[in-house]
Amino acid sequence: MVVFRLAWNNFFRSRHRFFLASLGLMMVTTLSVSLLSLTHGLATQTRKSMENRQVDLYLLPTQTMLTPFVEQFGNSSVTLPADLAEKISQKRTVSAVCRVSPFTFYFKDRWFHFIGIEPDKFNVFYPSPFRLSRGSLIIPRSDTLMLGSQLAELFHLNVEYMLSLGNQDLKVSGILAKMGGAEDSQGFIPLEEAAAFTKKPGYSMLYVQLNNEASIPEVKKEITEEYPDVAVYTAKDYFAPTFHFLQRLKIIEWGIVAVVILVVFLMQNEIFLGAAEARSKEYAIFQAFGASRAFIFAWILLEGFITFLVSLFPGLIFGFLGGTALNDLLVELFHLSFPVAGFSFSLLAISTGIALFVTVIALVSPSVLMTNLKVFNELEKQLCD
Repeated sequence: MVVFRLAWNNFFRSRHRFFLASLGLMMVTTLSVSLLSLTHGLATQTRKSMENRQVDLYLLPTQTMLTPFVEQFGNSSVTLPADLAEKISQKRTVSAVCRVSPFTFYFKDRWFHFIGIEPDKFNVFYPSPFRLSRGSLIIPRSDTLMLGSQLAELFHLNVEYMLSLGNQDLKVSGILAKMGGAEDSQGFIPLEEAAAFTKKPGYSMLYVQLNNEASIPEVKKEITEEYPDVAVYTAKDYFAPTFHFLQRLKIIEWGIVAVVILVVFLMQNEIFLGAAEARSKEYAIFQAFGASRAFIFAWILLEGFITFLVSLFPGLIFGFLGGTALNDLLVELFHLSFPVAGFSFSLLAISTGIALFVTVIALVSPSVLMTNLKVFNELEKQLCD
């Protein structure tokens, strides 16, 4: 209790020094939260899409090149053979097949990703988690449209609303509940209606569901050998380009954060060292009257910890605001229909850990120096005499 009161009093007594230290830590927290929120948000969306959808294999034309954020921007309009779905469904290990035709459409200054899908297969490949919050599923061979929750909120759309996409008028049949994946910003229409947008009949992708996940490698090899013009991807392979891109982007983000950490560490070290040296006689007197080195060490650490706490909450708040601003900027700049940034407890914990780490390592040299001053022995001799 005594050491805490001493640290608290010293914090306010040297408030100008510690205010600068707090600003440095606040900068680290703000930058780490706002920058890391970009890859965190995109990775969370992609991971949720991968987990929520029950697809074991994705079949695409070999001409189709997988790119990052394939779920947000879609694939090429190259179609698969018309009879492929029926042939694949006849395989013993295949439990379900769904013809899919994804496409991207520019609407109201945004790029939107729509998926033409067989309506009766929706609940098979998008099971119970993708429950409707209101309305009903799309109807086969009808001008109906089902919207993700974020897409509906973005334009304040509701069930029965008529949406004009190009020359097509589509009626909103239902709104999906929020699930955190790319589907939240997608629209679903009957497969037959997708041809009006892709300008090509048929389908450009197959979702395949197997009876046993253990047979995935075998079935993949079998289909690849039978149909050389068809590329077969597991869920992990299908989303791999997105995760690889995010990993590279995360390296850049951490590089920027590391530079700021280094600058703030040097600044913190000078501030804490200066504050400790200014009170070196005070520390010496306390030790001369019996204070242990652990007491002095704890005293200095508590001063740094108070500085850390003072900077933490403003840093997290500014980090959230900064990440939101970056998200809005990227969405407007690239005309996106989906959010980029994402926040979670784990992200805030990482940013908090970074600021705490900088504080602790900046306090090491002042703590060691102040607990090993020769003046302690000299003062003790003078007081004893």
